[in-house]
Amino acid sequence: MDWLGLHFITELPDSGQVILQCTHYPVLVLLAYLVACATSFATQDMAERVSHAERPNRQRLWRWLGAGCLAAGLWSVHFIAILALEVPLNTHYHLPLILISLPIALATAWLVMNALSHEQLSPWRYGGAALSIGLGICGMHYMGIAALRTSAHVFYQPQLIGLSLLLAIGCSLALLLLSRHLREGSGMFHQLRKYTSSLALAGLIMLLHFTEARSISLVLPAGSPPSALVPNSHLQLGLTLSVISLLIIASMISAAVADKKLQQKERDLRRVNALLSQLDQARFSLLQVAHYDALTNLINRRGFNQLFAEKLMEASTFGGMLAVIFLDIDHFKRINDSLGHDAGDELLKAIAGHIKSSTRCHEDVVARLGGDEFCILVNLRQRDEAQQMARRIMQRMKEPIELAGRRMVMTTSIGISIFPDDGETCDELLKNADLALYQSKDAGRNSLHFFSSTLKTRATLELQLEEELRNALRDDQELLLYYQPIYDLRSARVTKLEALIRWQHPQHGLLAPDRFINIAEANGMIAELDNWVLRKACEDLAYLSRQGCGDLKIAVNCSALNLTREDLPGEIESARTRPR
Repeated sequence: MDWLGLHFITELPDSGQVILQCTHYPVLVLLAYLVACATSFATQDMAERVSHAERPNRQRLWRWLGAGCLAAGLWSVHFIAILALEVPLNTHYHLPLILISLPIALATAWLVMNALSHEQLSPWRYGGAALSIGLGICGMHYMGIAALRTSAHVFYQPQLIGLSLLLAIGCSLALLLLSRHLREGSGMFHQLRKYTSSLALAGLIMLLHFTEARSISLVLPAGSPPSALVPNSHLQLGLTLSVISLLIIASMISAAVADKKLQQKERDLRRVNALLSQLDQARFSLLQVAHYDALTNLINRRGFNQLFAEKLMEASTFGGMLAVIFLDIDHFKRINDSLGHDAGDELLKAIAGHIKSSTRCHEDVVARLGGDEFCILVNLRQRDEAQQMARRIMQRMKEPIELAGRRMVMTTSIGISIFPDDGETCDELLKNADLALYQSKDAGRNSLHFFSSTLKTRATLELQLEEELRNALRDDQELLLYYQPIYDLRSARVTKLEALIRWQHPQHGLLAPDRFINIAEANGMIAELDNWVLRKACEDLAYLSRQGCGDLKIAVNCSALNLTREDLPGEIESARTRPR
């Protein structure tokens, strides 16, 4: 039966001699199997590269490279297998038909790589792709057989052709499924699975070739004597083609391995960059926490000291003036005590906004040093600028603030020190601004004062007096009681005495209470001082009683701060009943 010029037979013709001694050259068969193994392994690597490529242009590149590698491998396997066929006749090949089989191989390989490029295919699409690829493989192989030129006629057995087509479709489906299944994974076990699947696929490809080779029969025309067995003259061509194919496939595998390592390095680099970015964010967060106040988002004491040192160095180097404006909210404690700390926090945020809006955003440094204390660092051209800014803040503070359903107006006390007039170091300027602040508080609050040298002298003196007063209370040698008589006009005699404390200071002489009572109250010594007066007055009263003045009474002054102490009644009772 003839169809399209091909001879299909179910039984060989009676006229003519069938050549049954066709064999295969083992070396070329082994080389074809090696090329098939390398092709299968390279296809899986190319599919893995296509799926792992992150950019579309890289996916297209690896798809084309994979198609070229697979086409060269498939074409080489079948052509080397045909060259391995030992026919006892002189044979040669028709070059145009061989070249035509190359585009078929490339189209088939493109179908494979295109199918493997999709994330997921339906069973119908898998079947359609396997059918198309199987037809391409069979077409390429039979095109190669058609290129065979001998003196014998070629007859085809349709049953074996159909079997070879089924094998080609099954081999294509196995290649698609294995390549998709094995393109994800890593490690030695994953590589072992790829090697095993490559060996199995190569075996299927070689089985397909032998089935296709068995589907043809060579028949000599009638009267043609059989020729002697001709040694295989295509060994050198098969070896050359095998070496070239293996080199091409090896270079593709090397490129895939190199790209995999490069991609892994890129991922590692991105991971490192991500970690560095996270570290930068964490460092920024830590710096934010370390240098900024969480409540008002102003610079805290630590950040202020750092910026202060930098600006002070700049002003010292290039010249200029700096003002340190120290603010304290008047009677802020009453807000926390009456409305709670949450309301106090809201008030601090509102006040911070008022202060910030009164300064120059990019030139002045506004900081919250803690509690209700704020500090502003200002670059000056003239000394009056500091006073103008302080007055702007005080005026802004007069605006009512909505808090807990109430409209509140807060006031502030301000102290100012100037560099370089009032100090040359951060600590000295802050300390002097604080002294000026306390002068504003002593002056009745809601006012501002500049630092002056007399403030420092007074502060130094008060500190010295504080230390010496503690020593005087401990040693009980310098404190004295003076008694002022209270004369009763009706009885015409002294009936009472008022105890008045004096301090016989070694350097400053006799000091009246107005010089040291405030110091005692401010530094927690007033209770001890009042207790000393009480005990001393009781001792003197007992002495006067023994001298015949039993009706005499002594009045003792007590600080308002001491009157609220729970221990005061017990101390009075102890002083009154103490043995004399």
